[in-house]
Amino acid sequence: MKKLAILFTFVFISACATKPIPLDDGADIVRISETEPGEGYKVVGLLTATNGHGCGDFGVEGNRENVITTLKNDAHALGSDYVQILNVIEPHVSGGCYDNKYIINATAFKKSHGSEAVTQKDSPSDAQATQSNDASDEAFTKKLRELKALRDDGILSEEEYQQQKQRLLEKGI
Repeated sequence: MKKLAILFTFVFISACATKPIPLDDGADIVRISETEPGEGYKVVGLLTATNGHGCGDFGVEGNRENVITTLKNDAHALGSDYVQILNVIEPHVSGGCYDNKYIINATAFKKSHGSEAVTQKDSPSDAQATQSNDASDEAFTKKLRELKALRDDGILSEEEYQQQKQRLLEKGI
């Protein structure tokens, strides 16, 4: 009977343990950092990666390793090669429940290469379009940073931040 109890406990704990998420082919090139990527990068999009679910013992606790792997996989799928972490929400007590979710919100960037630069062969309209896209990327990044600062300063709640971020994405700036 004791062996059966030990086996049941082992199976129960194994079933509830977070399983590693595999890294997609090619996703290992994606760098993840809390700092901005620097010059020559453009915003590809916003990412939210989540691991874990449920409340306390009625779920699975998420972990950072799986969230980072999910970020790399999602960023790679967007064609991104750099991810800036905006904020991290670790599993925590919320409303009398231990929320098992591990969440990271981030911005995906892609390094601009020579093929995207304006050359002398480009017509004036091509050059203007490229300059317009660069200005749009800069405006988007600026607005995103302003939103993040408002959230970090406690002016916006996490929910308000997510709503505003979604509006930014839908508007395209």
